[in-house]
Amino acid sequence: MNDAYNSIRLCGRIYSEPRYDHTIFGEAFYNMEVAAERLSGTEDILPVTLSERLLDISSFERLKVDARVGVTGQIRSYNQKTAER
Repeated sequence: MNDAYNSIRLCGRIYSEPRYDHTIFGEAFYNMEVAAERLSGTEDILPVTLSERLLDISSFERLKVDARVGVTGQIRSYNQKTAER
C-alpha cells in the first residue's frame, strides 16, 4: 500500500461468514465480521468488506466462523448526511 497513513492489519477470528452485499461496476462486494481480542480479553467485532476482485473465490470455502484470519487493507468511512445534520 502506498498510503502508510490509511492502512490496517487486522488479525482475529471470523465472527460471521462473508455474505453478498452489493455490486459496483460489475465488481461484487461481500461483508463479514472479524472478532479481534484485546489484551483484556474483550473482543471487538469489526466489519470487513471484501472485493471479489481482490479475493480468490475458492478461498470463500475456508472463511468459516471461528477460523483465524489476517486482513490487510484500508480504513474507509462514510458520512451519511441527513436533514438534521
